[in-house]
Amino acid sequence: ISTIILLSTILTMAISSLLITKSNHLYQFFSESLRFFERTGRYWEDYHAIEKKMSHHVILFGAHRVGYPILERLTKLEHEMIVVDYDPMVIKKLREQSVPALYGDMGDPELVDHLNLEHAAMVISTTHDFLDTQAILNKSRSKNNKTIVFVTATTVQEALLLYNEDADYVLLPHRLSGEYLAEIISSIKESAPKTTRGTLLHRKEKHIAELTRLLKKEIPA
Repeated sequence: ISTIILLSTILTMAISSLLITKSNHLYQFFSESLRFFERTGRYWEDYHAIEKKMSHHVILFGAHRVGYPILERLTKLEHEMIVVDYDPMVIKKLREQSVPALYGDMGDPELVDHLNLEHAAMVISTTHDFLDTQAILNKSRSKNNKTIVFVTATTVQEALLLYNEDADYVLLPHRLSGEYLAEIISSIKESAPKTTRGTLLHRKEKHIAELTRLLKKEIPA
């Protein structure tokens, strides 16, 4: 009996691992057959209401931290866009600002299917999950090879892998922060000693004003 239990445990663990690894592919294969189990509700209505309006649009995954400045710039440039974020408070705030936003995760193939990737002008991901990033990059390319795709990586190795899979540009937030600080240090070194403190004070005041503005908007940053 113990041998049977042990073999059953090993077998179910192996099968479970395989099913988890291939979950997206299995979903795509069985989704049509299992659609009658799905329940319609608020989020389905959101999907269809937004889906009908989108064409030549920008899809932004993640609207906090790195994503919020991007969102602000897209708004100023009057780009048609849709924001996807898994923080309900961010979604609530964006909708109050009349920004089309969906609650969800880019790792959810059901949600991604409603974003009209085939008609998207640009896809921007600020999330750090490599497998989800890889999946959205490959799906964007398969739907429309002309779509401009910006993605985010946490390591140099991940960035190179994403470039190999035809990402247009890969963000490395930690490296960008370091490069920005390096530029500040360079500007200080090039300034006269008397103006160095003044230059830093100006940057500091500007940064505090920007952080205060973000805090008032109640967008997590």
